[in-house]
Amino acid sequence: MRVCYACTKLYVTSSKYVEDSANFKAIKLLAQKAGIPFYHIWYYKENYEDESEEIKQFTLWDTSKPRSTQTTMTPDQMKNFIESL
Repeated sequence: MRVCYACTKLYVTSSKYVEDSANFKAIKLLAQKAGIPFYHIWYYKENYEDESEEIKQFTLWDTSKPRSTQTTMTPDQMKNFIESL
């Protein structure tokens, strides 16, 4: 495994549901112990109920850095980022 990540819908931004959740804390700790990066990825779609709709935008956060350093990406930029890992 080269990287660990968690995904949520873009409107799930409260720290209560992200970095304060037990799941997030456990994954981050495991990634740190394994020496691999842990990214939190938010994705945006106009209609989350439509599984066939393509994702319009991603927001990526390297959890080893402050949350304020998160980056917004297009689907193509995200694909390139994932392929570069």
